[in-house]
Amino acid sequence: MSQYSPQDDYNKFTGLDEIPYNIISYLIDNDEETWKMMGYRDPNCWKPSILNLTKDEKRDLIYDGIKKQTDCRVFMDVGADYAWTIEATILRISILEVQPLNHIRGNFHVGFEVYTHYNISTMSNYKTRNLAMINRLLEIFNGAEIGGLGRIYFDYKASPKCRIYPIGQIPYKGMGMIMCNHIA
Repeated sequence: MSQYSPQDDYNKFTGLDEIPYNIISYLIDNDEETWKMMGYRDPNCWKPSILNLTKDEKRDLIYDGIKKQTDCRVFMDVGADYAWTIEATILRISILEVQPLNHIRGNFHVGFEVYTHYNISTMSNYKTRNLAMINRLLEIFNGAEIGGLGRIYFDYKASPKCRIYPIGQIPYKGMGMIMCNHIA
């Protein structure tokens, strides 16, 4: 028979290290446009005539700590590596902050960062990849149920940290977005 401990009532925020990959897994199953903007450098990547990436091709773009980083486009940490010189679009998904409100509840902030080399920034539809991807990520994830986290949202009332903002510098300029969730 196990004994009850008052510590059992406290949120342990278990599984935080799995959240970025769970978000990426959700993206694999629920979007094609974002993957095409990362997978193809072509300015026509947005067109329906451009083939969607297969699940294996999408998984190959995720950095696993073993592959050569410049062969990947999706990372589970923040910031841009200034050593990159190739023309690519990169997505970084990470935990930005976990803020306990009390012993049970907390606010969770996840960051989405999109960086694009300035030579391939503008697509043939007169949109920039950075803003198009952030817009698409907002559409896909606002209200999405993420395994291990719950529903994430873009809501100032829930957290004034939710926002979209410019990041990076030439040659890799980008857009960032913060979304949140209340963990109970």
